[in-house]
Amino acid sequence: MRIPRAIVAHTQQLMEVSVATVQNLPSRPRRNRRSETFRSGIRENWLSPAHFILPIFVHEEHDRNEPIASMPGINRLAYGKNVVDHVAEARSLGVNQVVIFPKVRSGASSSKHVLPWV
Repeated sequence: MRIPRAIVAHTQQLMEVSVATVQNLPSRPRRNRRSETFRSGIRENWLSPAHFILPIFVHEEHDRNEPIASMPGINRLAYGKNVVDHVAEARSLGVNQVVIFPKVRSGASSSKHVLPWV
């Protein structure tokens, strides 16, 4: 199906006029952005704690938290109350999701990761 040349020419003229009009405005009209409800509806990018997933590293060896050498400032938490307290703190800050990484005992890991799941 071919589009008649008159329609193509008219469309091109409209595009040129609208581009020129937008570019020559002394200021951008913001009357549609006064309401927070409207702004949140058209916001393209936003990030909040609800979007985060908190990784938690746990162990069952003793009751103390132990630092993870390869991740400065991060601790492997003792399973139990420490984990519950950590999740409660995250929830109070708006983080709603966690993923738990348990420590696998030495020698239990293999290249196919069979033993940790048995």
